[in-house]
Amino acid sequence: MSINSSSTESIKHNSAEAAQTLKSEADKLVGNVQSATATFERDKAEEARDEITARTNSVEHAVDDIASTLGEHSDTLGQYASEFSDSLSSFNDKLKNRSLDELASDAETLARDNPAMFMLGAVTIGAIAARFFQASAPPSSSASSKHYGTAATTAAGSSSFGFDNASTQVHRPAGGYQ
Repeated sequence: MSINSSSTESIKHNSAEAAQTLKSEADKLVGNVQSATATFERDKAEEARDEITARTNSVEHAVDDIASTLGEHSDTLGQYASEFSDSLSSFNDKLKNRSLDELASDAETLARDNPAMFMLGAVTIGAIAARFFQASAPPSSSASSKHYGTAATTAAGSSSFGFDNASTQVHRPAGGYQ
């Protein structure tokens, strides 16, 4: 059986059209996924900004109360607490009234102009966030993590805490002692 050249050309043409259509549809799908992801990320960032604003607002009010109490006993301490409260208020206003793009631009500028301050701020924010998430995490329901006497054995044969089979080094459990 021989296939004539016109049918071969037709098959090539149809294949090329099908490939182009698939590529076009895949590009549209990728664009839709990227758009949905960007929208989701922006919504989450807005929620986080609102949460931070609410928390700093409550801290600001607490510091105001402390400042007034300290001001009754010590003018200097009261003044420092009031300045700190004013700084929190200013930070809160910037956070509320600026777009996420402007906040990101400010962070980039700070990182470029003063990298040490940026790193210190990043570490501080990370520590505060870790502490917050640790405090807000639900309590562990794992029975083995609540008792010292239960040890899981690893594939290498050593226990997850206690003494290593090969040496006298003491290993701490992954979750820590409770």
